[in-house]
Amino acid sequence: MPRSRLVCLLALALVLCVAACDDDATPMPDPLRIRQEPKDPATVRVMFGGDTMLDDLALPYLLKYGWEYPLASLQPLFARADVVAVNLEVPVVAHCQRDPLKKYAYYMKPAALTGLTGNGVRFVNLANNHFMDCGAAGEKAMLANLDRAGIYHFGGGLTSEDALRPLIVEIGDTKIGLIGLFGYKSVFDPSRGTAPANKANVRGLVAGLRPLVDVLIVTFHWGENYVAQIDDKQTATGRLALDSGADIVIGHGPHMPQAMETYRGKPLIYSVGNCAFGTGNDQAAEALLAEMEITGRKLTKVILHPLFTQNRNLQVRWQTRLLPPARARRFLEKWIGEAKGGGDLRLVDNRVELNLAGR
Repeated sequence: MPRSRLVCLLALALVLCVAACDDDATPMPDPLRIRQEPKDPATVRVMFGGDTMLDDLALPYLLKYGWEYPLASLQPLFARADVVAVNLEVPVVAHCQRDPLKKYAYYMKPAALTGLTGNGVRFVNLANNHFMDCGAAGEKAMLANLDRAGIYHFGGGLTSEDALRPLIVEIGDTKIGLIGLFGYKSVFDPSRGTAPANKANVRGLVAGLRPLVDVLIVTFHWGENYVAQIDDKQTATGRLALDSGADIVIGHGPHMPQAMETYRGKPLIYSVGNCAFGTGNDQAAEALLAEMEITGRKLTKVILHPLFTQNRNLQVRWQTRLLPPARARRFLEKWIGEAKGGGDLRLVDNRVELNLAGR
C-alpha cells in the first residue's frame, strides 16, 4: 500500500475514533416514577424556582414567623401548579461536619423542610455545589430527611448512579421528565454526590429519557456568582441538552437572573436566580419563577414571574415576593431586550410569556 494512502487511512481512522469518543453517552439509570392526579384536566402546570436555602441570615425571621415565612407570598402561585420544584442548595441535617476546604458551607435544620412542603414545594434539584457541604454523612442524612418529608429529589445521591437517576412525574396521561446536572466547579468525589454536566451525561440522560416522556425539563446549576454574563460553556452545554431532546433548559447558580435564548424554537433560560436564599447579598435583588404550561401533552407556554429577592430590603425582609408593578416592568423590559434567538416573548400583566404552541 502506498505510504500516502496509508497516512490518509490512518488520518480517517483517527477522525472516526474521535467522533466515536465524542459520541459517548452515559447509560441512563432506571428513572424514579411518581404518579399524581392533575389539578386541571386541560392544562398541566410545572413551576421551577432557583436557589433555595432556608437558614443563615434568614434564621431570626424563620424562628419568629415560622418555617413557611420565606415562600409564603408565593404560595398562591404555587397552589395552581401540579409540580413545584426548586434548587435546594443546602444540606438538610440536624448536625453538620462542615467541609473545611469550603469558604461558604451551609446547612438547614430538617424542621425547615416544612417551609417547602407547607407552601407546596415537593420536588428539589440537588445537583449543585452545596449538596456535599456536610460530607458523606450529611448526604445520607439529607436524603433520608427529604424522603421522610415526602419531597422527591433528583441530581444528587449516595452513588453516581443515584445522582444521575432522573424523575418521571405522571400527571394524568402526561409524563414529565426531570433531569438535574451540575455544570461548574469541582464535584469533589465522582463516585457519589452530584451529577456532573459533562457531554456524556447530557447526551445519555436526555436521549435515554426522551422516548419515555412527553415533556423533558433539564436544569443546570452553573455560572459564576453574581455574574450576569453567560459563558461559552453554558451556551454549549445548554444547546447540547436541547439538541439531544430536551424541551426546555432552566439554569441557576449565579444567584441572579441571566438572559434567555430561544434555540431552534426551544427556551434556554440561563439563570432564574434565587427563589428564597437566606443570605444578605444585595446583588441578588431580582429573580424569576418559571411556569410551564403543558396542553395536549406538549409544552405550549412558558411564563416568567418577576421576583423581589433583595433580602435586606424593608419590603422583602427574607420573604420572597413578586416585584412591585413599576419595578417589574423595568426589570422585564430590560430582560426581554437582552434575550437572544427571537422567540415570541411578550410582556403581559407584569410577567413575560413565551408562546410555544405554534412551534
